[in-house]
Amino acid sequence: MPRLPETILGRLLDVDEWNHVAIAAESAAVAPREGDPFGAARFIRLAAAPHAAEAAVVVADHLQRRGLGRLLLRALGAAARERGITMFRAEVLAVNVGVTALIRELGGDARPVSVGGAVAVYEVPLPDAPSEEGA
Repeated sequence: MPRLPETILGRLLDVDEWNHVAIAAESAAVAPREGDPFGAARFIRLAAAPHAAEAAVVVADHLQRRGLGRLLLRALGAAARERGITMFRAEVLAVNVGVTALIRELGGDARPVSVGGAVAVYEVPLPDAPSEEGA
Protein backbone atom coordinates (compact mmCIF):
# COMPACT_ATOMS: atom_id res chain seq x y z
CA MET A 1 0.00 0.00 0.00
CA PRO A 2 1.91 3.09 -1.18
CA ARG A 3 -0.28 5.49 0.81
CA LEU A 4 -2.59 4.95 3.79
CA PRO A 5 -6.26 5.74 3.20
CA GLU A 6 -7.55 8.58 5.41
CA THR A 7 -9.85 6.21 7.35
CA ILE A 8 -6.96 3.95 8.36
CA LEU A 9 -4.68 6.89 9.15
CA GLY A 10 -7.42 8.42 11.32
CA ARG A 11 -7.81 5.18 13.29
CA LEU A 12 -4.07 4.90 13.85
CA LEU A 13 -3.81 8.48 15.11
CA ASP A 14 -6.91 8.34 17.32
CA VAL A 15 -5.16 7.33 20.56
CA ASP A 16 -6.94 7.97 23.85
CA GLU A 17 -4.15 6.74 26.17
CA TRP A 18 -6.49 4.23 27.83
CA ASN A 19 -8.06 1.90 25.27
CA HIS A 20 -5.68 2.83 22.45
CA VAL A 21 -2.06 3.49 23.38
CA ALA A 22 0.85 4.11 21.03
CA ILE A 23 4.56 4.34 21.82
CA ALA A 24 7.18 5.49 19.31
CA ALA A 25 10.95 5.23 19.27
CA GLU A 26 12.95 7.91 17.52
CA SER A 27 16.40 9.43 17.62
CA ALA A 28 17.17 12.00 20.28
CA ALA A 29 20.00 13.24 18.05
CA VAL A 30 17.82 14.02 15.03
CA ALA A 31 14.82 16.35 15.10
CA PRO A 32 11.59 14.36 14.57
CA ARG A 33 10.81 16.16 11.29
CA GLU A 34 14.20 15.25 9.88
CA GLY A 35 14.15 11.52 10.52
CA ASP A 36 11.69 8.70 10.40
CA PRO A 37 10.71 6.95 13.62
CA PHE A 38 12.80 3.89 14.42
CA GLY A 39 9.77 1.91 15.50
CA ALA A 40 6.35 2.01 17.09
CA ALA A 41 4.15 -0.20 19.24
CA ARG A 42 0.47 0.11 19.96
CA PHE A 43 -2.42 -1.71 21.52
CA ILE A 44 -6.15 -1.34 21.08
CA ARG A 45 -8.36 -2.83 23.78
CA LEU A 46 -10.83 -5.41 22.49
CA ALA A 47 -14.42 -4.27 23.11
CA ALA A 48 -15.66 -7.86 23.52
CA ALA A 49 -12.89 -8.71 26.02
CA PRO A 50 -11.79 -5.59 27.95
CA HIS A 51 -8.95 -7.49 29.67
CA ALA A 52 -7.34 -8.10 26.25
CA ALA A 53 -5.88 -5.91 23.53
CA GLU A 54 -4.72 -6.31 19.97
CA ALA A 55 -1.01 -5.47 19.95
CA ALA A 56 1.35 -4.53 17.13
CA VAL A 57 5.03 -3.64 16.93
CA VAL A 58 6.94 -2.35 13.91
CA VAL A 59 10.67 -1.62 13.65
CA ALA A 60 12.46 -0.01 10.72
CA ASP A 61 14.15 -2.64 8.57
CA HIS A 62 17.69 -1.36 9.17
CA LEU A 63 17.21 -1.53 12.97
CA GLN A 64 15.73 -5.00 13.28
CA ARG A 65 17.40 -7.67 15.43
CA ARG A 66 18.94 -5.10 17.79
CA GLY A 67 16.44 -5.32 20.67
CA LEU A 68 14.24 -2.35 19.80
CA GLY A 69 11.14 -4.52 19.24
CA ARG A 70 11.72 -6.16 22.62
CA LEU A 71 12.08 -2.75 24.30
CA LEU A 72 8.91 -1.42 22.65
CA LEU A 73 6.94 -4.56 23.54
CA ARG A 74 8.05 -4.40 27.19
CA ALA A 75 7.03 -0.73 27.42
CA LEU A 76 3.72 -1.53 25.76
CA GLY A 77 3.13 -4.43 28.16
CA ALA A 78 3.80 -2.19 31.16
CA ALA A 79 1.35 0.42 29.84
CA ALA A 80 -1.24 -2.31 29.24
CA ARG A 81 -0.88 -3.73 32.77
CA GLU A 82 -1.35 -0.23 34.21
CA ARG A 83 -4.68 -0.09 32.35
CA GLY A 84 -5.96 -3.50 33.48
CA ILE A 85 -5.07 -5.44 30.35
CA THR A 86 -3.79 -8.94 31.08
CA MET A 87 -3.43 -10.42 27.59
CA PHE A 88 -2.22 -9.36 24.16
CA ARG A 89 -3.63 -10.79 20.94
CA ALA A 90 -1.50 -10.60 17.81
CA GLU A 91 -1.75 -11.76 14.23
CA VAL A 92 1.65 -12.75 12.90
CA LEU A 93 2.88 -14.07 9.59
CA ALA A 94 3.66 -17.70 10.36
CA VAL A 95 7.08 -17.38 8.66
CA ASN A 96 8.12 -14.39 10.82
CA VAL A 97 10.47 -16.21 13.19
CA GLY A 98 11.74 -12.98 14.79
CA VAL A 99 8.30 -11.90 15.98
CA THR A 100 7.39 -15.45 16.96
CA ALA A 101 10.50 -15.58 19.18
CA LEU A 102 9.62 -12.19 20.67
CA ILE A 103 6.11 -13.42 21.50
CA ARG A 104 7.50 -16.54 23.16
CA GLU A 105 9.90 -14.38 25.16
CA LEU A 106 7.01 -12.27 26.42
CA GLY A 107 4.59 -15.11 27.08
CA GLY A 108 6.76 -18.06 27.98
CA ASP A 109 5.48 -21.08 26.08
CA ALA A 110 3.12 -19.08 23.84
CA ARG A 111 1.57 -21.10 21.04
CA PRO A 112 -0.80 -19.86 18.34
CA VAL A 113 -4.49 -20.26 19.16
CA SER A 114 -5.24 -20.51 15.46
CA VAL A 115 -3.40 -20.67 12.17
CA GLY A 116 -5.18 -19.66 9.00
CA GLY A 117 -3.04 -19.95 5.92
CA ALA A 118 -0.02 -17.70 6.33
CA VAL A 119 -1.23 -16.00 9.54
CA ALA A 120 -0.96 -17.30 13.11
CA VAL A 121 -3.02 -15.73 15.92
CA TYR A 122 -1.38 -15.62 19.34
CA GLU A 123 -3.01 -14.83 22.67
CA VAL A 124 -0.24 -14.03 25.12
CA PRO A 125 -0.84 -13.53 28.84
CA LEU A 126 1.12 -10.53 30.07
CA PRO A 127 3.59 -11.35 32.82
CA ASP A 128 3.37 -9.54 36.12
CA ALA A 129 5.41 -6.38 36.40
CA PRO A 130 9.07 -7.15 37.16
CA SER A 131 10.31 -6.47 40.65
CA GLU A 132 12.72 -3.59 41.22
CA GLU A 133 15.59 -6.11 41.41
CA GLY A 134 14.65 -7.77 38.10
CA ALA A 135 13.90 -4.54 36.24
